[in-house]
Amino acid sequence: MTRLLVADASVFLSLLFLEPKSDEAEKLLAAHLRGTMVLQTIDLAYVEVASAISRRCRSNRITAAHGKTLWGEFLSWGPEPVDARGILTDSLRISVLLNQSLYDCAYLALAVRLECELVTADERFCNSVRHRYPNAKLL
Repeated sequence: MTRLLVADASVFLSLLFLEPKSDEAEKLLAAHLRGTMVLQTIDLAYVEVASAISRRCRSNRITAAHGKTLWGEFLSWGPEPVDARGILTDSLRISVLLNQSLYDCAYLALAVRLECELVTADERFCNSVRHRYPNAKLL
């Protein structure tokens, strides 16, 4: 049976930029690419990943050519994007309830709607919401 998981942008950024949780993120990606897990995300993740690549290019931390390669790598993983408009009402409710960013809560709202786990590399966010939403898991 294929496992469904919602991944936020921090998971994909961990993969692209070799951050502390990269090993765990690589295991999720490998399962996704094998077809034993489906990584879903909101369409906002594409904007967040592109923005992070752009920021690193503009600050000369990576070259534009490397940024283009990283973007292509992200696209090749094929995370399943869900239109965020369909979950914004739930995202807003959760954001106000938990006093957290709407962006972060959009991923959580999708996980709640799909009745699956949300995986994130954002420890602060995960610790802030886990008491109310135990399906939020730290990478």
